[in-house]
Amino acid sequence: MSDKSLLDIFSVHDGYISDKWEHYIGIYESELRALVEADKPLRLLEIGVQNGGPLQMWSKYLPVGSSIVGIDIDER
Repeated sequence: MSDKSLLDIFSVHDGYISDKWEHYIGIYESELRALVEADKPLRLLEIGVQNGGPLQMWSKYLPVGSSIVGIDIDER
């Protein structure tokens, strides 16, 4: 489990960017924190991954062993 908040991860993220993520950080944090704190692998589907930045951030936040899948209309 990450000991960092999503805001911490977003603030120092240096990979691909996500221009819409900052609007949802508080919502994601409040909805997922208990699951993340349980420290059991999760499965997450991200719809609309833009350039992959959110997937990079999820991998830093979710517990070890979690599966993260992203889909987008843009094949790149």
